[in-house]
Amino acid sequence: MASHTHLQAMVQHTLTEAYKRDLLGQIQGRIEAARAERQSYLEEGRRMRQAQAQEKAVLERIKAAKLAELAAEGVPGKYVGELARMRITGAK
Repeated sequence: MASHTHLQAMVQHTLTEAYKRDLLGQIQGRIEAARAERQSYLEEGRRMRQAQAQEKAVLERIKAAKLAELAAEGVPGKYVGELARMRITGAK
């Protein structure tokens, strides 16, 4: 009888250990998925900031060219200065 009880305890222990390993595997899988999702989110933000910076640089070059063109055409300084002080916003 003791042998049967001992065998049942060993089987139960084995099943418990297998269940534990399965649960730990699921937890680790979810942690890795969340980490990958977070990394993807951060990378997308980096790409968006980089695209915005590139667009702003293009707009700054256009602005500088226009200011040079206006100055070359003899537009009064107060108008050129007003345009020069304007900030480039809304670059998406």
